[in-house]
Order: sequence, then structure tokens, then C-alpha cells
Amino acid sequence: MDKLLEVENLQTFATLAQDIAVKGYSVQENVLPLVLGDLICAALQSEAVASSFKRAGVGRLADFHVNELVRTDAISWIDGETEAGAAWLAWIAAMQGFLNEQLYLGLRSFESHYAHYGKGDFYLTHRDAFKGEDNRRLSIVVYFNRDWTADDAGELILYTGTAGMEVRVSVPPKLGTLVAFL
Repeated sequence: MDKLLEVENLQTFATLAQDIAVKGYSVQENVLPLVLGDLICAALQSEAVASSFKRAGVGRLADFHVNELVRTDAISWIDGETEAGAAWLAWIAAMQGFLNEQLYLGLRSFESHYAHYGKGDFYLTHRDAFKGEDNRRLSIVVYFNRDWTADDAGELILYTGTAGMEVRVSVPPKLGTLVAFL
């Protein structure tokens, strides 16, 4: 990895760690290395990735089911078999190592997928962890929407604070925006 990219990553990861330590979440625009963003955007346009999307569901293993009252997006798991997937997983592994060193999160694994929301698609308010399990400690969302406008809608709404004292943070899904939250 070239030194400039290494410095950019360290700055991104340091801001992420600081935000998570103080607020429990971080929103950063234009933080992906350009090469990585271009690779992923190209992969999302490829037939191989486009044809791998399946209806998203809720639950896991025996409890998994598609429920279009809860979510209507489609997903494609990132397994590292493409150049873009391998580059993404390497970048996120560097982030994971940095956050473990700085915040002692004990992140041992990382699962990742592309999500596609067509016009009118949604995912209702939810928690990114399964009931009774603590294996998901940090969620990360990165947007690859070219030419997004406010008329397109689709903002991510984070609820921070405690019940009754929640603050809503609205994040527009602009190309290159990274959102991370506990």
C-alpha cells in the first residue's frame, strides 16, 4: 500500500475511532480511497455482481425469512472472490485492526454485503444485532450512489441516545459517505 493511502486511511480510521468513542457513531463523507471506490462502483455495474443479488430477509439460519413488511431491498454477499470484494475486505480488515487497537472492541470477524434499494424500497427501523447475541458490535454503511439528490430520498436515520431521549441523525446516501455505529 502506498504511503499516501496509508496516511489517508489512518486519518479516516482515527476520526472514526474518536467519533465512536465520544458519540457512538461516525458519519464521514468521501473517505474511501478513490481506487477502492472505483473498483466497487465498476463491480456493481458488472453482470457477475448484478446477477448475484437476492431478496434480503430478516433473521438468521432457521429463523431467516423474507418479510416485505420489514424490508424490500436486495443484497449480494461480499466474499472476496472479485478484485473489488478482496480490496474491500482488505481495507475493512485494516479498519478492524485499528479500531480493536484504539477502542478494544474485540472485533473478531466481519461480514459484508452490497445492498440495493430500488425506488420505493425500504428497511424499517431495526437494530443491527440478533436478539440475545452480542456478535455484531459495529455496523458500517458505505454509499455508492452516483448523482444522488434530495428528491431521491432514502436517507439513513440513526437514533442515538437512550429511549425517550433519542436524537435522530439523518444521513443522505451520497457517494463515498461512510456511516459507522455501535
